[in-house]
Amino acid sequence: MNKLALALMVLGLVVVGLAGGYYASSDSPARCLDERRQAVDFAQQATAAGEGTPEAAELMDKSREASDWADGSCAAADGMKQQSLGIAAAGVLMLVIGLVLKVRGSKAPTG
Repeated sequence: MNKLALALMVLGLVVVGLAGGYYASSDSPARCLDERRQAVDFAQQATAAGEGTPEAAELMDKSREASDWADGSCAAADGMKQQSLGIAAAGVLMLVIGLVLKVRGSKAPTG
């Protein structure tokens, strides 16, 4: 029973570490912020160019396009975060089960 408990605890720690690495390896959160910032910059430039000018219309189109790309990047980042949290929760569950088995195994009579 102790070997099973130890194996579950080690596996739980490995899974939690892998979940953190999976989330950290993504550039989606940074890309989401960059694209949002770019969309706002285009909108500010359009406002500065003057309402109704062809330049303002072009800049607003670029702003909408950057905003659409940002929506996709932000959705990908949110999905990856949810997946990472689910994987980490499974790892923590394995760790807790291993700890419970270890504690119960050490309290059991050896007779």
